[in-house]
Amino acid sequence: YILDNSMLRSSSQGVRRCLSRSLDDFHATAITNWGQTLIGTDMGDGWLQCLDQTFLPMEMSNVPVLIHKVEGEFIIDNSELQYSTKGMRQRRARRWDDLHPHAHSFWGSIIKGIDLGDGWVRVSSTGLYLPTHVNGVQVVVRQTAMQVPPAEPLVEDKVEREYLLDNVRLKAATKGMRHRIGRGLGDFHERAHTVWGATVRGKALGDGWLMVS
Repeated sequence: YILDNSMLRSSSQGVRRCLSRSLDDFHATAITNWGQTLIGTDMGDGWLQCLDQTFLPMEMSNVPVLIHKVEGEFIIDNSELQYSTKGMRQRRARRWDDLHPHAHSFWGSIIKGIDLGDGWVRVSSTGLYLPTHVNGVQVVVRQTAMQVPPAEPLVEDKVEREYLLDNVRLKAATKGMRHRIGRGLGDFHERAHTVWGATVRGKALGDGWLMVS
């Protein structure tokens, strides 16, 4: 679960935990900060029991504050936005102007995080935030794990052929695929990309890579 303040918009640091399922039965010191993730059991009566046997309310002022979130993998995608920067700065809070002085994510990198459902992803490794869209363009895209076996053994093709970039089975949410400078998944070209459904000419190298003409 994540303790979410996006709807309640409380000015407090977080929520005091309770010794029992009563809002008046505060723990002397235990507090959970906004944006913090925690493991617990939904008691079915509006309370979450934490691992230390304390309790947190699922709602405050009739607004949900504890949201069940699942961590996923996301790619930082610049194929459509085409910014000239090397990546995106992470934010200390879910505000555009609250930039962290150092933390950033490179274009083409894959991060683990939680989609908060309000246009922001919380980065698991730093606890900071990234916007899912910039100028209306999606730049943080959830990855779907799907392995597609080759239809036939990979053999180097000496002849240049036309190929269709197909997204029917993969169903990626990106607009297309970034080209690589070398035969490494992380060796992205700064700008070159091919959109899904487009045809390209090239030679199959026999090792899972196509050299684009």
